[in-house]
Amino acid sequence: MVSTEPGYVIVYVDNRNIGTDVWFDNVQVSHYSGQVLEEDHYYPFGLAITENNNTISTPQPYKYQGKELEKGFGLEMYDFSARMVDPQLARTWQLDPHADRYTHISPYGSMNNSPINYIDPNGKDATMTFDKATNTLTISAKVYFQGKDLPKGNEARAEYMKQINADLQSTFKGRTGTEGDLEYTVKFDVTAEINETITKGDLKTGENIMVVDNENAGLNQPGGGKRPNVQGNMGYIQNTGGNVAVHEMGHMFGLRDRYTDYMNSKNQKEWSSFTHEGFKNDLMGRSKLNLVQTHYNDYVHYYDFKVNQGQKHLLPPYRSSTLKVPSGGVGVINSSVAEGDIPSGWIKR
Repeated sequence: MVSTEPGYVIVYVDNRNIGTDVWFDNVQVSHYSGQVLEEDHYYPFGLAITENNNTISTPQPYKYQGKELEKGFGLEMYDFSARMVDPQLARTWQLDPHADRYTHISPYGSMNNSPINYIDPNGKDATMTFDKATNTLTISAKVYFQGKDLPKGNEARAEYMKQINADLQSTFKGRTGTEGDLEYTVKFDVTAEINETITKGDLKTGENIMVVDNENAGLNQPGGGKRPNVQGNMGYIQNTGGNVAVHEMGHMFGLRDRYTDYMNSKNQKEWSSFTHEGFKNDLMGRSKLNLVQTHYNDYVHYYDFKVNQGQKHLLPPYRSSTLKVPSGGVGVINSSVAEGDIPSGWIKR
């Protein structure tokens, strides 16, 4: 018997001859491990330490972080979609398309120069499309909800998603955004629905998954418990009500947090989040169902930087009017907590 997937095998003996004694004194169960076809070991940036391929198998190209190793012409580079990573140099051969977000490192760096702690996924969370005829930027995204703590029953689920979509529509409204002399209309086409079968590998550009799990979803907190968060095109929340789901979806649409965590320097278990100045009535500041003007200006700034400035060296036929928006990557206008709002003796967490 050959096992084709992980699981359990139950072996038992049974005397079906009623009234007749049977002695099972020579029963033997043998287990033969499957043959290892390939085993790889890497240095932190993906350079192979050892690569052991069984001679009867065809080496498969997907290796470090599941990325394809391109060996053609002796290149030996990993295809990370947006860029090619050279594991020998621990650098990429192309500029980081999000270099404006990471001014502290080289635009040719990858994984924040710390591959033990970070990976470099290629998923994007929303798309931004520009209509030149109407000077309109449209942010498009779809979020699939799943998880064990979604409401039970079809009626309750329908009501839950109806409220989520109503909150999205009331929060992400069209408004004018500006950047210098530029003035664009910023609109949103964002929706949510339940889909419990779709996986991360199935997602297309502009699609995301929000996992609702009261026990396992979110980041671990120093004082215990979990905190909702978004990682690429995957979000994790608890079904605790309020506007948390919409706030986390805001990250998927490119917005970043407008609050900062502080802790008591004399008791580091005591901490709190303080809203940035100007964002106390905002989705990303205090999870209010409202977007302040800064976010609209951020979208225009992002498009101007990526297209008007970033593509001006290209001939018009080769310029793109559609952008992939990274999680939390649009918020380029800085903000901070007002000094008067921070208690004496408290420091950033």
